[in-house]
Amino acid sequence: MKHATLSASASSRWLNCPGSRKAEKPYIGLDNSNVYTLEGERAHELADICLKNEQDAEEYVGRQIVDEFIESDMAQFVQEYLDYVRAYLGTDCELYTEERVDLSHVVPDGFGTLDSAILDHANRKLHIFDLKYGRGVQVYAFENSQGLLYASGMLNELEFLDAFDNIVIHIVQPRKFTPPPYEVSIADLHAFNSHVAEKAALAMTDSAPRVPGEIQCQWCAAKGD
Repeated sequence: MKHATLSASASSRWLNCPGSRKAEKPYIGLDNSNVYTLEGERAHELADICLKNEQDAEEYVGRQIVDEFIESDMAQFVQEYLDYVRAYLGTDCELYTEERVDLSHVVPDGFGTLDSAILDHANRKLHIFDLKYGRGVQVYAFENSQGLLYASGMLNELEFLDAFDNIVIHIVQPRKFTPPPYEVSIADLHAFNSHVAEKAALAMTDSAPRVPGEIQCQWCAAKGD
């Protein structure tokens, strides 16, 4: 599977430390999967299947997804995500799930896959939902760069419809705490895009500075260096 050089999921790293792109280059292609990443993949796959087929997670207990069997605990947590997303589904809404979005208008060769989104025509809002299955680190919706990048991709795809004025970023973290959503206007998102485009251009240079910090170093493959 092809991975973006500057991915949305790692945006908190390269936006804060543009030099991390070059620093991590020697580690590209190494298998960094572990029990936690595979667990997250399984939860996301289950959520996607349930949303697409209008099913509940408990229907998959004991069934195999991503080479493992779904246990009741995972089904319960994924169901919290499903219930959260479905609460925003009205009669005049469109649901997107595991939607690949093009980010190349702000990030060179950029793309990503969002967990789910709802276009609410009646209230002229676009909702972006991100399932965080981990329980180690709390993630917040406020100014969340990954969510905002997914919103940028959806805006680039749907802006011609003139169907929404505001975008709402939701982080759903059922095994820890689901924070309040974060709402921005289209104008705010365009301003964010300009900032990201500058940082992305810098990150693609070999002279980009390495800037250590708690957020950007936490999951960096080169932090041992």
